[in-house]
Amino acid sequence: MPRAVILTSHPIDYQAVSVYLSNLQEEELPQGTVYELGEFLVNGQEWEVVIAEIDNSNTSASLETERAIEHFQPNLIF
Repeated sequence: MPRAVILTSHPIDYQAVSVYLSNLQEEELPQGTVYELGEFLVNGQEWEVVIAEIDNSNTSASLETERAIEHFQPNLIF
């Protein structure tokens, strides 16, 4: 199943994404960031979508992006 990671910096954006996901489960990375993993069905294709609300500073966001890529190995990251 393809996987996408979506990193948001605002609670409103996080909620806007999470309402479209089903079967949400939390996963905490060793560094402490809590992610939610869910499923998204579009045009008969199911995606695993991983979301997190992160700090919006450039340094913090880039580090978290690197961690998410390494840990989840997504097909797409936003």
